[in-house]
Amino acid sequence: MKLCRAGLKMMTAFGFFQILHLSIFGQEAIVRSADGYDLTVHIEEGDTFASVMGKIESSYKNYDGSGNAIDFFYEGNFYRLSVGNLNGIGRNYADTVIASEKEDIRYILKSLATKTYSDLLSSRGSLNRAGDRIDHIHPLRFLACIFLDEELKGCVHSVRDSKQVWKSFFTGLEDSLEEESQKNNMSLDFLQDFSNNLGINMSSVKDQVKNRKWSEFVDVLLKLLPRKGNPDRYDM
Repeated sequence: MKLCRAGLKMMTAFGFFQILHLSIFGQEAIVRSADGYDLTVHIEEGDTFASVMGKIESSYKNYDGSGNAIDFFYEGNFYRLSVGNLNGIGRNYADTVIASEKEDIRYILKSLATKTYSDLLSSRGSLNRAGDRIDHIHPLRFLACIFLDEELKGCVHSVRDSKQVWKSFFTGLEDSLEEESQKNNMSLDFLQDFSNNLGINMSSVKDQVKNRKWSEFVDVLLKLLPRKGNPDRYDM
């Protein structure tokens, strides 16, 4: 994509929402709203400005708290969003994990499972950037992505065995789970779909989710979904 200047000025939208700027960095565009909501859009080689705007439009096809759809349209020489306040909107469970996001998850977990702590510190920048790119993923989708992939499942079991590394990993996951729970975005329908996808009984995790016992919730998943093959493959 030819457009690569950081901090490209965008328009002011009406209603409660503004896009303050659109920044392009390498293969991703980061859109930041007036209330601090960040959206990362992945850019493919050859994408035009219009196609990137289309991706932003698709990503913002969400619903606000009142059930009103977000409107995104081109007006003259600028783009405009009309939307209610996004502060109360959680991560969209309907959005499945795409290939590039899964590779970011794989990079993070394989690094945590195989690198020494000093190596992790030196890789902190790239790990944080990968984490930022997947921060919008609903935590149940994130966990399903891990436990449906044997390599990733082996990685998370190994990370669980390292107290220092696990604390760093689990803190972010716990924050996401708690945030979505506070926004009433961990519904029984979501949990049922999550359980069906993993082939487990929802009753095994329902109480932990209901009572926000996130450490117990993840430990139950680790117990019900053990790693296969060589159990020591990613031991640090």
